Amino acid sequence: MSIHDGPELVLAHGMEYTCEAQDSLKYPAHDQQYMQPHAVSPDPKSSYTITSSHCRKSDLPFSMPTWVFASLAVLLGALIGGSIVGGVLGSMLVNRPRHSDSSTANDPIVTSPTPASPAPASPTQVSPSPASPTGPAPQPEAPFANYMAPPRSAILNLSMPCSGPLSMHQQRFRSFNDRRFDLQCYINNFGLGTNGYIIADITAIMAYRWQDCFDACASHNKLQSGLPSHLVCRSAVYTINVTLPAITLQGGNCFLKNSSRHANNPGEGNGLNVFSADLELMPSEEA
Repeated sequence: MSIHDGPELVLAHGMEYTCEAQDSLKYPAHDQQYMQPHAVSPDPKSSYTITSSHCRKSDLPFSMPTWVFASLAVLLGALIGGSIVGGVLGSMLVNRPRHSDSSTANDPIVTSPTPASPAPASPTQVSPSPASPTGPAPQPEAPFANYMAPPRSAILNLSMPCSGPLSMHQQRFRSFNDRRFDLQCYINNFGLGTNGYIIADITAIMAYRWQDCFDACASHNKLQSGLPSHLVCRSAVYTINVTLPAITLQGGNCFLKNSSRHANNPGEGNGLNVFSADLELMPSEEA
């Protein structure tokens, strides 16, 4: 058999290799001057199937299709962009001052004055002046307005200046109408008086301060001048225990007396809760 008996293959434009499914040879199409070979179907049993081992493969990793690689690139870009935006927003929120702090800093501070409320009577409120034992009692820093004294039932005991360096024992006190009293701690004017009679109570009043008790004696003599001798106040006894039955029975803790003690009368006290004062008498008040 001659070599010319088979089909003649003329390569005018070169033979093309394509990477299609069958990787078959192609010839230039629509060129009438060349004879087209008959289509030959590869025999699956034949080992002479013509294939191309030089077909260019894809440059994408793992030989993935282009659309898959593009989708992964878009997804990765979205993740990176979202991470950057989230980090920036989180940093801004952390560094931003809280609303309550900024509002507190901007709001003006408004303070209202605290009204002074009168304090209940206590041992520290009533004390003599250390510089002048015979002078008037010290006044509070600010006068009370509409002050209401506590009821007697709310008071356990009162104070008297009979302890410590400010003790008024054997001191002199200048009271109302410039009257002077000699003070005695823990002494009760009871028993024999200077007039030779038993000391008697003229009246009893309620006094929250010992100064008020002794002022009452001086005021009594001023307002009741011309009274009989047995009704002239010559001493006073102040009791700090307002819960004693005698205080409740007689209606007061300040007792105005019609006499001071006799020289032979040392005075009788209950040891702790009495404070007495002998008035320096004027001639009209002598017994």
